[in-house]
Amino acid sequence: MRTDSATPKRAGGPLLLTDSAIGAAIRSRRGEVQQGEVARRAGLNLSVYSRIERGERPCRVSEMVSIAKALNTPEDEMLKLIREHVAEQEAAKSLRKSNG
Repeated sequence: MRTDSATPKRAGGPLLLTDSAIGAAIRSRRGEVQQGEVARRAGLNLSVYSRIERGERPCRVSEMVSIAKALNTPEDEMLKLIREHVAEQEAAKSLRKSNG
């Protein structure tokens, strides 16, 4: 089941990782490196990588590991970045909701 890439969800427990949060974390970590270069290093088709980064395609665990390696980022650090992006999305959603 695909999560809604626009709206992070909380299931009464830990934050659930959304496609958009994963993409945002990858994009922020990529910095100035070209998408094509990261895709090449990760062994992914550029189109696939680009869709993952835009949150339009779920990222498989094996792809996340490859992308983290391509970005010289430990997997646990990548997960931390993703969790931070989920928290930011939830805070923004909560603020929008409270502002009507």
